[in-house]
Amino acid sequence: MKIYGLKKYLITAFCYLGMFAIEFLLCLLLAFIKGLNIEMAMLIGSVLGLIVLLPAIYYFVWFFVFRKKCRSITPGEGIVVNWQLGFFKHTGSVSVKVNDREYSTGLVFFRDEAQGLVGKSVLYAVFDDVLFLYEIKE
Repeated sequence: MKIYGLKKYLITAFCYLGMFAIEFLLCLLLAFIKGLNIEMAMLIGSVLGLIVLLPAIYYFVWFFVFRKKCRSITPGEGIVVNWQLGFFKHTGSVSVKVNDREYSTGLVFFRDEAQGLVGKSVLYAVFDDVLFLYEIKE
């Protein structure tokens, strides 16, 4: 069974990992093409890399945590009632109302995708006050 939420967390983690790789290569190019001191390029790369590498690690950890937890829980069915804009303009999360309380996913959706999910029926579970989507019903 393919689980929608696991796929989103894994894709998000690899996107941040890809940004880290691109940033690292740009620092190396600056060092070799522009003649920037290699130590300075590595220092800049390390600082900027931490900014991008930490979210990648965060999403990889949540991927493995959710993968373990979602095997033992039967999902409930609900409707996406809201979406929120993420820290970056292109990211977002969605919310499902459960017992008069809204639970939100992590910032694993693109903005347009999160907006498009409002009103759709989903299979979900709540782990540690974080909404996890199993499947989007059509």
